[in-house]
Amino acid sequence: MNELTGAALQAEAIAHLQRGEHAACWALCRPAVEDGSADAMLVNLAGMARFHTGEKKAGLALIEKAATMAPDNPDILGNLGNARLGQNDVDGAIDAYRRAIDRRGNEPSAWRNLAAALIRTDRQGELRTCLERLSKLAPKDPWPLVRLAIVAEAQDRAAEAIVLYRSAIA
Repeated sequence: MNELTGAALQAEAIAHLQRGEHAACWALCRPAVEDGSADAMLVNLAGMARFHTGEKKAGLALIEKAATMAPDNPDILGNLGNARLGQNDVDGAIDAYRRAIDRRGNEPSAWRNLAAALIRTDRQGELRTCLERLSKLAPKDPWPLVRLAIVAEAQDRAAEAIVLYRSAIA
């Protein structure tokens, strides 16, 4: 597959995913995935399509393959984290999100994904650090402030929680 064909396939696959046409995306990507001509991003898109059609293990395997093919691609690593979290592999998701952050550290969505995974753990210190970073990267987003308030409440820091809640609604 040449570069132009690959780019056109990716664009069409993305359009299918954005419209929720997961089966159509998989049908489009499948020949290139099966004959080995697909690049990492197309394999990733195919994996996302399969994951969302209910073929979660097969989809995750494709996204993992894409992450192996392009270990420095933060978008693929983010998708890997999302798929792992969707399979309740919280530690695996946290690892993928951290790898994405290592490559694109100022992307609020990467920090938000990491926080969403950390919420499922008992790692309150890590969660707090992550949420503080996210609140600096996305100062108008109330989500990290509300989550920080919840953490403060859980640690019996009511006064801090009240300040955080007020900041979130300001």
